[in-house]
Amino acid sequence: MLLTLNGRGNISKTTPKKKARILGFNVMPSTVIQNMDYDLETQVLKISYVSGQTYLYKNVPEKVYKELKSSRVKGRYLHFFVKNKYEFEQISTG
Repeated sequence: MLLTLNGRGNISKTTPKKKARILGFNVMPSTVIQNMDYDLETQVLKISYVSGQTYLYKNVPEKVYKELKSSRVKGRYLHFFVKNKYEFEQISTG
């Protein structure tokens, strides 16, 4: 089940094609992050930046995802607690 939280606090549920528990934001109050998804099964955090670049951060604990999600300044949290802390792969360029 995919849980999506928009900037107004509304949650929508959809079933992804892949059998995995994925949590995500489609719209968020951030000047850095366009949207993000987190796969609970694989612990992969997918971040799409406003620049158009998308990265996968691997082996990110659910706790880190939840803290990022609840952070008031998501770009700053991402910079200090995710970037250069976890293996990553760039999957698209801006």
